[in-house]
Amino acid sequence: CSLSFYYHMYALSLLYEGAPLDGMGWLEVEVLDLVDSEKAGWQLAWSLRGNQGDAWHNATIDLSRYGGAIQVRFVAWRGALIRSDIALDDIEFSASCGMADVCRSHTYKPIIGSSNATGLTVHVEDSFVRAGFQGQAINSTSRIPFNKWVHVAYQFDLTTRQQAILVNGVKNSTDSGEEQHS
Repeated sequence: CSLSFYYHMYALSLLYEGAPLDGMGWLEVEVLDLVDSEKAGWQLAWSLRGNQGDAWHNATIDLSRYGGAIQVRFVAWRGALIRSDIALDDIEFSASCGMADVCRSHTYKPIIGSSNATGLTVHVEDSFVRAGFQGQAINSTSRIPFNKWVHVAYQFDLTTRQQAILVNGVKNSTDSGEEQHS
């Protein structure tokens, strides 16, 4: 089982006397093992610090050491420079991730965040994708196929406050935070 993603970590360095050498900050990936109780709490699985240049880079993390059912979170820390950015794209889990009984279940399955999170959350519940930001969640309008890989994207427009769920590149969501399951 592995996690792969692209990251962009760039800081426009304004060098002046006394400026920090690298005010970029850092990016971490943490894993919570939901099966192995001896691995209590969030564990650091990957970390990168500093300015990586104005380019996209790929990272792949081996997650096979975890028991099967896991939660993954990305943690970004801003550095001293105000002109520093961290971005993520194309986050993928290999097909071998998860346990067989987890993959067969139609109940709540977190992708990003948790059921009580107030930030960004994306999860599958009763075969529908549900995603939201700051408590305003939307649902996919159709069920996603079971035991088949699909690409799910969540879009949030800060200016218009509109949200969308895309499944395999096609909009598949309600327009509000109301429950729309049928």
